[in-house]
Amino acid sequence: MMTDNSTSGILGTPQAEVSTAHFEQMTTLSSTYATVITKAKRNGRWWVLKSLGHANMGQRVYEEMLLKEFDILQSLQHPGIVTALDIEQVTGLGLCLVMEWVDGMTLKQWMEQPHSRNERLSIAMQLADALDYIHQRQTAHRDLKPANIMVTRNGQRVKLIDFGLSDTDSHAILKQPAGTAGYMSPEQSGCNKTDIRNDIYSLGCILDELHLGWQARRIVTRCTALADRRYQDVRQVRAALGRIHRLPMTVTATAAILVAVTVITVLAVGQANSNRRNDEMSAVVDSLGRQLEAAHDLNDSLRDTVSMLSASYEQQVRERQVTEKHNAAIDKALATLEQLMGAKSKEIRKDVIASPSRYYELLTEFYYDYGKVRDSCIAAIPFTLTTSEIMRYEFEASNIQTEMIKTAFPDVN
Repeated sequence: MMTDNSTSGILGTPQAEVSTAHFEQMTTLSSTYATVITKAKRNGRWWVLKSLGHANMGQRVYEEMLLKEFDILQSLQHPGIVTALDIEQVTGLGLCLVMEWVDGMTLKQWMEQPHSRNERLSIAMQLADALDYIHQRQTAHRDLKPANIMVTRNGQRVKLIDFGLSDTDSHAILKQPAGTAGYMSPEQSGCNKTDIRNDIYSLGCILDELHLGWQARRIVTRCTALADRRYQDVRQVRAALGRIHRLPMTVTATAAILVAVTVITVLAVGQANSNRRNDEMSAVVDSLGRQLEAAHDLNDSLRDTVSMLSASYEQQVRERQVTEKHNAAIDKALATLEQLMGAKSKEIRKDVIASPSRYYELLTEFYYDYGKVRDSCIAAIPFTLTTSEIMRYEFEASNIQTEMIKTAFPDVN
């Protein structure tokens, strides 16, 4: 497992309107020479304030880094990326990047706890999805590591944080090589151009630490290969992870059979040489242990799949019940409309026969009354209809209107 035991930083001006702000219940979460992270409360909500370390306060290059980070985060709106609210002057801290508070732990802390393979694979898939979104916007994180990834307490959702070293194709300042040793690609230390393949290398290092099983070994190897042999797009990584998630049961079943055959063969051959048999049996036991671990992981995956399918079926049932409820309400509204205007059309027909000269006056009156009744009938439905349901009501109401006009005003073309 690779360890995150080094700090990240630049090796080797965006403009923003800065406002002043008041916060309370401020607690320092971390403090380094470069930055200070503070949890603070304002208007009944928790926020995270990222400010410069005491030694860097007032230094233009570091303030430009903070402004650049804000500018980049403002352009990224994704559930897997921390949201930046504003850049503000805060008493005692100076220039601060104001961000949403994420209730959870870093991926580094999360990986220190026991989790199923399926849970670890879910984190990997979410991470690849967020990274794909960033790369589609010509942005590279450049400091991807477990300490810069949050996992929420509710829902176990991934949130990428700390875009202090990130870069885009459109920014012209602070292009120096940057990253964290152990997660930074070999070429990143000497490159000052935005290259998303650097993030793919870092992703491979993280996937290795997630211990996704032997199926993911090829993915990790390709992620951390030389730049021209590496995955060129994170969507390729996501697709490969998806294939692991859909690994059929027959693979594990076949592996179990092969292990059983191997055990029997070794037992038979081993009768001739006790020492050799012991060595081979030890290797078989190790192999069997790995296969059993894979079987347990697959069982977790299948259980989650069944749960997902069950939830999907329940959702479909709920949606069908809602559709039936809405259709019944629309049918009732149409029936009420037909009943009320049916009686009205018969009365108007009598007036048309008795007073032919009032023909167009009565026709106008009919259109006016029909519109009022049509609108009141649909307004009486106690829930909101979809656009297609409203269109259905309007279409069928129009057909009813046409038939009633033919009855009340037979001379209308």
